[in-house]
Amino acid sequence: MKIIYRKTDFSIKLSKSITFKLHPLFIMRSVLGKELRRLVCIFQDRACAGCSLKFTCAYSWMFETPIEKANEVLFNRDRASHPFILSCNRDVEFTGDTLDLRITAFGKGVDYLPYLYYSLQRAGQKGIFRERIPFTIEDARVDGASILEDDGYIDVLTGRKEWVLEKSHEERETRRLKISFITPLRLKVNGRYTSGFSFTEFISSLERRAAILSALYGDDTGEYPEKLEGTNKSRISARDLKWKELDYYSARQGVRMKLGGVIGDFIVNGPFSGRDLSLLSFGEIFHVGKNAGFGLGRMTVTPMNDKGEQ
Repeated sequence: MKIIYRKTDFSIKLSKSITFKLHPLFIMRSVLGKELRRLVCIFQDRACAGCSLKFTCAYSWMFETPIEKANEVLFNRDRASHPFILSCNRDVEFTGDTLDLRITAFGKGVDYLPYLYYSLQRAGQKGIFRERIPFTIEDARVDGASILEDDGYIDVLTGRKEWVLEKSHEERETRRLKISFITPLRLKVNGRYTSGFSFTEFISSLERRAAILSALYGDDTGEYPEKLEGTNKSRISARDLKWKELDYYSARQGVRMKLGGVIGDFIVNGPFSGRDLSLLSFGEIFHVGKNAGFGLGRMTVTPMNDKGEQ
């Protein structure tokens, strides 16, 4: 498994201080989608599903992500995981006038990043919320270095990276890791969302997502990963997880929805193979669980010593 990706950080300045009643991720994703469709769609009155350009259009590919039903990755499904993820430094009920927005694009989505940049610019000119509060993009950075150019364009080549799954199942060493969730993790076990998952179930979820994204956007055979049930010896020794509910308004369905999951952290102890560690690294880049494309399932991994110190 191998995926090319690029993380771009945008510093956003609002014209005045506001309070986000919905999570800023949902707000920014919504305005990005609306402006991108207005920017590139040549058939504004036509649904993407019936459009002959749906596999090449920047909006369709980024926000609808159609695939043929006859595929070997997502059986009998005609839509796939989106080729980008949003994350930000603010939470719901935040009040202020600045926002750092990160867009992690992968596969062909990396090539469409300039479209997202110009869509974000247009959204800022029109403003957000009912009050139409404008905002500006003060900077765009990759690995801490600005990619804004004097002519108003952005550098589209800098900062492309590659995630590769290490195949070794050989256990290297016993470690103690803290895995933290910054945005809600929606992980299903036996058809239900839960915080009582095992580490094997968690790492299996990471591997399934890695296999799907690699098959769709990277270098892979398109086959599902082997099952890990019973093969991982690491165990969760402590967990401090709580359920957090987020409101989300779906313009497509015209309804308000709940996108809840667990936030907090858990401690895992035991032997880790190179495969395990590379999958945890995958989760830090591409998130984990359901609705990761909305920015959910954002995680960090922190090594700890025997005393529980970072």
